[in-house]
Amino acid sequence: MRALRDLFFRRISLVHIVLLGVLLRGFGLVTASVIDMDGTVYARRGESFARGDFAQGLRGAFPPVFPFLIGLFHLVVPDIELAGRLVSFVFGVLLIYVFFLFAKRFLDEKQALWGAFFVAIHPYLVKPSFQVLSESVAIFLFAVAIFLFYKGWTEDRSTDVALSGIVLGLTYLTRPEYIVFFAPMGLMLLWKKKFIRTLVFLCCFFAFVLAYMYYMKMETGLI
Repeated sequence: MRALRDLFFRRISLVHIVLLGVLLRGFGLVTASVIDMDGTVYARRGESFARGDFAQGLRGAFPPVFPFLIGLFHLVVPDIELAGRLVSFVFGVLLIYVFFLFAKRFLDEKQALWGAFFVAIHPYLVKPSFQVLSESVAIFLFAVAIFLFYKGWTEDRSTDVALSGIVLGLTYLTRPEYIVFFAPMGLMLLWKKKFIRTLVFLCCFFAFVLAYMYYMKMETGLI
């Protein structure tokens, strides 16, 4: 009975932490006043995706994942700026839970709760969660990619390694600077002499990256 009670209160603690994260991000959401300059570009491209104009939505220097998500939210949220802020808000809150799952699997539940609390209140994670900018989505995707990669690396699971490559590719299509992380992750697999898994990881990652680079090359002449 005591073990069940302790488990119950630990679950309540996680609920409280998530609610704290929601409140902090929600306060920023309702008090935000001016959209960032880059946010207006994301919003316009999100509108293009929402009306089915994918060619226009993919056009330009900014990567497509964040505006595509804005377009999806805009299908049910009439205000395009609010749709963009809600995308960041949802992924900012989801990051709290994803971090808890990651830390719980490889550390322990108490440390996972403290880590989730840190993610919930950290200003550099709270602020992007109500802006029309891609940081919140990119951080979430990168955390998922690292979680899947580490799980596949330690448990020798090819599926998780492949999924981590796919999610890291989506992270690149959200914030291009994340492309640099494929190198150390690939080297870690090589270090364990997992040559097939290294090839799988790189193929899954570059399937998205090279396709987008080729499209940008055809559209703009630039990468």
